[in-house]
Amino acid sequence: MKSNFPVKLRSNCRYLGGEENHAEKLSGGFYDHTFIPECSGGYLRHKYFAITYILKGYGVFKDHCLRCFNYQEGDLVLRHADTPFFMSKHFRADGWLEFSAALPQSLSDALLAAGILQKNLTFLSPGITPALLGAAEAYTDSLFCVNRITGVGRAYAAILNFFDELARSTAPSIFPENPKEMQQLEKIKQLLDDVSNTDPLPQLARQVGMGYENFRKSFRRWTGVSPQEYRIQRRLDQADALLRHTNLSIKEIAERLGYSDIVIFSRQYQKFRHVSPSAGRGAMPPAKALLRR
Repeated sequence: MKSNFPVKLRSNCRYLGGEENHAEKLSGGFYDHTFIPECSGGYLRHKYFAITYILKGYGVFKDHCLRCFNYQEGDLVLRHADTPFFMSKHFRADGWLEFSAALPQSLSDALLAAGILQKNLTFLSPGITPALLGAAEAYTDSLFCVNRITGVGRAYAAILNFFDELARSTAPSIFPENPKEMQQLEKIKQLLDDVSNTDPLPQLARQVGMGYENFRKSFRRWTGVSPQEYRIQRRLDQADALLRHTNLSIKEIAERLGYSDIVIFSRQYQKFRHVSPSAGRGAMPPAKALLRR
């Protein structure tokens, strides 16, 4: 691994919705150890979408799906807007170097809707390639033109080109090679997506003709999380929707999701969302519709 890269340390940042609106942050650049502190990390949550491309250094990244990745040079992490994440950063003997970019939440929402981004895609290993470095440099340079006519459009075009180069550099193989096993895992995933289904995991494995241990290991390889963690996340996703879009009490939400005790629900929500259910509801827009069935 080379200790030097043909890039200049430079960066720029704009807030498209005003200085107080961090959700509309548009920034990017190359940062070294004089700008990025070495730290053990902690859970954070940003309003904007962010990319970190590791050029020198290593650490641990935990995403909003509770997956844990040990990253190193050539890896890239995606942090989705307004989701919790953990990221430690540790320097090599010769320091740290990264390319980072922040995109407005409105843009990342559009990219998610278009299928260019995927909410469960948070970690890639493209390696350090001249094409990807060049796209990162072009995006960084474009940020110095955002105050000119069509400047924002130029920056958006540059980051889309970066994503295009990233797609060319990565070809993840995350699906089981056995078509039958793929179908079995898809069926179990559908069962786990139904939050009203409380059948034990070994029973679900038997329903689709899989042994429990094989199911557990294959499911984790496929999704990056254990079956139990996946089930919890789907419940909490539904809890988020009910907190945001209904006037149901927290006790009613817990009961609807199959929790026997509001305390158990609150503790689990706090553990995985890092805020209490009431704080989660308070941080969201007022309910606009009642989803009572």
